[in-house]
Amino acid sequence: MRSIQFGDVRKKILGELSPGAPERRTAMKLTYEHAHILHSDHDEAVRFYREILGARVVDTRERKGAPQTKLMVGGGMLIVRGVRPGEEPTPPGRTPRMGVDHIGFYVEKGELDAARGILIECGVPIIEEDDMPHLKYLYFQGPDGVVIELMETKAPLGVSPPEQDEES
Repeated sequence: MRSIQFGDVRKKILGELSPGAPERRTAMKLTYEHAHILHSDHDEAVRFYREILGARVVDTRERKGAPQTKLMVGGGMLIVRGVRPGEEPTPPGRTPRMGVDHIGFYVEKGELDAARGILIECGVPIIEEDDMPHLKYLYFQGPDGVVIELMETKAPLGVSPPEQDEES
């Protein structure tokens, strides 16, 4: 496998930084569009995302022999696809893993505890949770081992938390 020269890629995609320029000029403007997740049980996965995350079905169709559903959730799109004939997907692994580790969503202030209660009531495994000075979060496991994070910020979105001392 050939080694990727990231410096060259960065220059081609983002463009060169002009001398004295305060910000990097970009060659293209990006907008997040979707995450595409392969599931062993398409219908069960769609049900999970609808019932647990409140996702809304936008489109369902067959693509190359497998069901595929587009869902809107948290302002973004999640595409759920079933297994195609002849495919033998790798079983889900444990975290941390290389590649995509988890999907994260913000919840409104004061809603994380209620979400936690609903997850527990529905039998959804909570993997990790923490309550830090600036952020409260929990990770839970979805279908086929997909890890999902719910976060509640204690500061307005877009405001960075104050730096913390290493000894705190």
